[in-house]
Amino acid sequence: MCLSLIKGSRVSLREKIVSSQPSQRVQCWRNGQVFDVFSNISFEAISGGHDVFCGVRSGGSALVCWNPSLVPKRIYYNETFVLKELAVGDSQICAITNSTSGTNVLCWRNGGNEVLDDNTRLGAVSSGLGFSCGVGINSTNGIICFGEDLERVRFIESEFNDFRMLDIVVGGDHACGVNSTGFLICRGGNDYGQVNVPDHTSFEFSALALGVNHTCALRRVNSTVVCWGGVRRGMMSDYVVGVSFESIVAGLDFTCGLTTSNLSVICWGEGWVNNGSFPLGYELPLRRILPGPCVRTVCACGIYSQSDILCSGYGTICRPCDIVFLSPPNVGSLAPPLPDGGDNDNGGTPTSLVDFAVQAIISGDLAKILDKRVGPPEVNESEAVELMAYTAIHCVNLEGRERPTMTDIVANLERAVSICDDSHGSISSGQISIISD
Repeated sequence: MCLSLIKGSRVSLREKIVSSQPSQRVQCWRNGQVFDVFSNISFEAISGGHDVFCGVRSGGSALVCWNPSLVPKRIYYNETFVLKELAVGDSQICAITNSTSGTNVLCWRNGGNEVLDDNTRLGAVSSGLGFSCGVGINSTNGIICFGEDLERVRFIESEFNDFRMLDIVVGGDHACGVNSTGFLICRGGNDYGQVNVPDHTSFEFSALALGVNHTCALRRVNSTVVCWGGVRRGMMSDYVVGVSFESIVAGLDFTCGLTTSNLSVICWGEGWVNNGSFPLGYELPLRRILPGPCVRTVCACGIYSQSDILCSGYGTICRPCDIVFLSPPNVGSLAPPLPDGGDNDNGGTPTSLVDFAVQAIISGDLAKILDKRVGPPEVNESEAVELMAYTAIHCVNLEGRERPTMTDIVANLERAVSICDDSHGSISSGQISIISD
């Protein structure tokens, strides 16, 4: 799911990958009209920018983009170095390839191929207004940014120098991501409060959507949305209280989400209200949208219950194993998935205590792995146990420099002890505030 704003117009273009079809085709909605794009061709990823949107063909060998008149142009084709991630900003199109040597980042701008440093290797890339950023695969601190707005590039990079980031998502002139201890860090322009992250617990959020001057985050446990910033602060998420979403994506001044209840798309925010054509909570007249790609590989963390119907028998949709942020531009999960279990012959069923514990923690069923001989934990004690549970997941599943350092682990242990201490003699549990590395 992605958003694209047509230049000189307040009408937005929304693209979705449609379910219950033999091909994972792209369907669009504009000015109240629904239409297909390349109806007989499957896509595995799409992303929209200021006046362009692009799609990666299934298999990753080709990248096709459309201009405001919906005229397509293939800008990449390579069956050896296939594309895995896609990000489109206002003037820059970037993708991650499967290349194992040299840079794995390709970018196109103003019709040409932008050459990055030969050693630039990113886990994922996100594009905003005049710049793109990602977390280096071999980096210990900070993020890597690039683009035509060099002043903003240097500023955003410097703001994250003191943090060990797991991933990064960029908006207009700000960026947000999760640090190695699971807390959300936002830095950059703050004219509208877009980097004023509310109090939250470690690993509370599973996805981000950043607009020009607002930020939205998807809660991991109940899949509800919280937003902050915007010209009229407070109105960005008031309209979707209690609604659960599979994913969210931001335009310039509004946000859209794929609802869990019926896989429909609804939008909200200042831009949506000001446009005035369609009411808040209006379900776009699209077919049901895929919450993920249909694949034929083993799903490490289970499959969606409606996969057979949604994929029409052409594969299954894996439930995400993401425990921190990852993502395509404007939306998505903000962290690399856990290992895909390629050598698991049990269809994703856990075969060890570690596998069972990881799945229980990710799904929010922490109580399943607690010792029943011990009484139920208090509220703060549950928060402390959850913090250490996710720390353990990182230690088990991440490799090399991606793993938490001893400093990270000690910091989380100290914080967990502090949370437990607060649970005695106090009637207020309180939220865990943001901490830095």
